[in-house]
Amino acid sequence: MRQRLSGERPQGTAPVAYNNYTVGLSAAYELDLWGRVRNLVCAGNAVRDASASDLQSVCLSLQAQCADLYLQLRGYDEQIALLDGTVEAYGRALQLTDDRHSGGASSGVDVGRARTQLFNAKAQRSSLATSRALTEHALAALVGALPSEFSLPTKILDISPPAVPVSTPAVLLQRRPDIASAERRMYAANTRIGVARAAFFPSISLNASGGYQTAGDGLFTKPASFWALGPAAAAMSIFDGGKRRAGVDAARAAFDEAAANYRMTVLTAFRDVEDQLSQVNGYAEEAADRENAVIAAARTNQLALTRYNEGAA
Repeated sequence: MRQRLSGERPQGTAPVAYNNYTVGLSAAYELDLWGRVRNLVCAGNAVRDASASDLQSVCLSLQAQCADLYLQLRGYDEQIALLDGTVEAYGRALQLTDDRHSGGASSGVDVGRARTQLFNAKAQRSSLATSRALTEHALAALVGALPSEFSLPTKILDISPPAVPVSTPAVLLQRRPDIASAERRMYAANTRIGVARAAFFPSISLNASGGYQTAGDGLFTKPASFWALGPAAAAMSIFDGGKRRAGVDAARAAFDEAAANYRMTVLTAFRDVEDQLSQVNGYAEEAADRENAVIAAARTNQLALTRYNEGAA
């Protein structure tokens, strides 16, 4: 550094210009007597863990969407296969009705009804094929592929409903990342109360510095060395117009908000799990009733075919 002192300075007789060469290091350390820094570190770690749980929640949501869309796709495959059989059966029925009409055994109304059934089934089949294509495109977007380059062949799955134990809600809640994220944010808000309370106590920090200073040659010599060690600051506010008290109140209010969000997240998670369990139980009963309906319909179909083969219908 090049410096020049004024000649009009107190007790100065003439301007003085000189060079000042300085090389040194300094370090400062705050004594964490009241836990301010410690609580800041805890809060930062908690926010980091909450962010990691948020990432897990997003990944879990994407996986759930993929699974849901995949099962919808396979459901469309089964419905399309069923409608293919229905279209084939209605086609045979239309041919039979048309033959009966040609022989004078049935009216044109019966032919029209048979034709209506056939084309309604074809329309349903086309609608399901469109829904399947849209679901396939949604899957392509989730896996990061172009819809035009993504295709899943038709496949009929044999899926059995999972057996759900009684303790499932509590076990699932332990694995939910959204609950872990809310809990970590509540913990971070709690540690920030300690940070705000530390403002009521003096802040004490230590400072150490050392190096070499000279105005000419011989910079790195023992006479040119200097060092200092001691408290750099020991400060405390006496009057701040209630700022520190307001800071503590704000930190407590933020903690209350985080705690309320945590309770809401837990209650929402309980509701989600119970809703899904109720749906599983309801779908199981519905599946059993539909299976009985299928058995009854198959029996009726067999009796109708027997009557038809015997000439009774």
